[in-house]
Amino acid sequence: MNLPKPGAHGDPPSATRPRVRVLVVDDDPSICITTAALLEDHYEVRTAGSFREALRAVDVEVPDVIATDYEMPDGTGVELMRQVTERHPSVGGVLVTGYKDYLERDKAAVDAFYVVLKPYEPSRLIDAIECALRFAKMQRAAARAAVVTAPRTPAATKPEPNVATRRR
Repeated sequence: MNLPKPGAHGDPPSATRPRVRVLVVDDDPSICITTAALLEDHYEVRTAGSFREALRAVDVEVPDVIATDYEMPDGTGVELMRQVTERHPSVGGVLVTGYKDYLERDKAAVDAFYVVLKPYEPSRLIDAIECALRFAKMQRAAARAAVVTAPRTPAATKPEPNVATRRR
């Protein structure tokens, strides 16, 4: 999957665009509070303290991006994103972790999301959120394009007969 690179599109969060909804998920309350405070000048931020709480929060209001811890007592951030994107494919994902070995163990799943290693510079998290947001917008645009270009009748999807096997 070709994800946009962090910092590659120097578009900082802007007050002129609609507020982007970010859900921060971490089982450590102090990290949720600190991260929310860090992001609140740029985004509309909600927090969840667990995997299950995050799923309930998404049921109430679908965020644009989820920034989630990788390892939580009731599930992983990868599994959270997998469940959310099954129902809402255009939600962007950022995995935040202090344990690099988790990433290596679950490499295939992790490759679908942006990763920020703890401790991190605030700008690194914001860059990753912006990239996840751009990727989510591309997903929405691709889904709209697929609907617009989809054949409208079953006849349009019928394959042409193979010319080499036609009788003359």
